[in-house]
Amino acid sequence: MESKSRPIGAAIAAPGLRRRDLALLLPGLFLLAWAGFTWGGYFWLTGRVQAAAEQAAYAVAAASQDQDPLKVARSAAAQALSAPITDLSVDRQGQSLRVQVTFDLSDNPVFAIRGLTPLPSPLIARAAVAPIAAVAAVAADRSAGRRPDLADVRLAGRRTAGRSG
Repeated sequence: MESKSRPIGAAIAAPGLRRRDLALLLPGLFLLAWAGFTWGGYFWLTGRVQAAAEQAAYAVAAASQDQDPLKVARSAAAQALSAPITDLSVDRQGQSLRVQVTFDLSDNPVFAIRGLTPLPSPLIARAAVAPIAAVAAVAADRSAGRRPDLADVRLAGRRTAGRSG
């Protein structure tokens, strides 16, 4: 038995049903890849905004009393995100400081093409909390004449976060 060999590109160049299959399949594959790219970018950005909120919360905890907490938080969040922040709020809630950061994706060119795939809201809002124990650790460092380090503040917050009462 002898088999007929065909060139590798013959399946694509063959007339009939195969060309139509390819014509239907390629746009679908493109849309699938585009959706993966945009949603992956969105989830990556939400992680960046969360990290910026955490950085801002601990920066406020490490700031001195005479500094404006909103200005300190905005500066720390913008530096962590490497982009301007849309909205930011700092609240003292009981035994913690809460910072909420909002970032707007409307100006992002990837998210400007909203008709290709369904996308979430262009506003990403994330919050972070710094325990007051972290603020107390900073105050203790200041009274001892040491400059507080953000890593020390995070460590103090983690040491007391698991304790109850």
